[in-house]
Amino acid sequence: MQSMREEVVSLQNTLIQLKALEDFNQTLKSDHTELLDYIRVMEEYVYTTKTDIKGTITDVSDSFCRLTGFTREEFVGKNHNLIRHDDMDKQLFKELWETISDGDIWEGDIQSVKKDGTSFWMRVVIFPRYNIDKELIGYASIRHNITDAKQLESEVIHDSLTGLYNRRYYDEIIERELMRSKREKAYFTFVMMDIDFFKLYNDTYGHRKGDHVLREVGKVLQKRLNRGSDFCFRLGGEEFGFFFINESLEASIFLTEGICKAIEALRIPHSKNKASPYVTASFGLVNVNMQTAVTDEQALYTAADNALYKAKEAGRNRVVIFESGDMELF
Repeated sequence: MQSMREEVVSLQNTLIQLKALEDFNQTLKSDHTELLDYIRVMEEYVYTTKTDIKGTITDVSDSFCRLTGFTREEFVGKNHNLIRHDDMDKQLFKELWETISDGDIWEGDIQSVKKDGTSFWMRVVIFPRYNIDKELIGYASIRHNITDAKQLESEVIHDSLTGLYNRRYYDEIIERELMRSKREKAYFTFVMMDIDFFKLYNDTYGHRKGDHVLREVGKVLQKRLNRGSDFCFRLGGEEFGFFFINESLEASIFLTEGICKAIEALRIPHSKNKASPYVTASFGLVNVNMQTAVTDEQALYTAADNALYKAKEAGRNRVVIFESGDMELF
């Protein structure tokens, strides 16, 4: 009788164990299905890439392939230079590699280019990947498409007529760039410019022609000021401004005088211009050694405006350099 009870208990325990195994198996199947669903979602909707420690791409999600127009086979074995946009500052990628090489996570906005040549923007998070022995084996990135947001941002900070940055963006970044040049112990050049006798041009040729002049001058500035540290603005009306980090006063003068000559070389007729038969501009230049100078935006603006006024007094269509004895700048 005792033996029968023991057999019944043993059978019950076996049934319980079998049921537990069956439940566990179902849980595994369910978890496996959820994992596969998660992987499918990642492939379908999340922009991801993986690389080895040298930055060579080893895997890329289907969604990223669809976005860029490149196939997985075209990505694997290459690096991200395949989609790098020429406008991106090389310094950004240098800082990116320094960050992730130290084992830290890097996050930032990167402009890239699709296979068909169109550009797009992504918010990118890049983090190191390790194996089970905690050895670095490569890097992975998760990306979010922010092209629409960047387009909206661009409309806010750019002048709609010339495509240059506007006064609002100038006010936003000037102090930041001054601090950056100070950290880099570089020379900082700020230039203000006016199109000569522009009101007379509008009165003579009409405002539509005047808008054309503004656009053409904007193109000259964009072409000549195309480095990552160059910024040019339409400050209002026919007044423009630009600044850049440079190596010497001579380099700044050379660049600015080149812009002056390039505007006249457009050969846009201007019969009321006393300085030339063509559209010209006058420039006031300030060059500051940021290793020793103590200055701010207002001092720079005042000094450049003063130099611009002297350029107009001297006959226009020229560059006048601010002399430190003219006013208190430092």
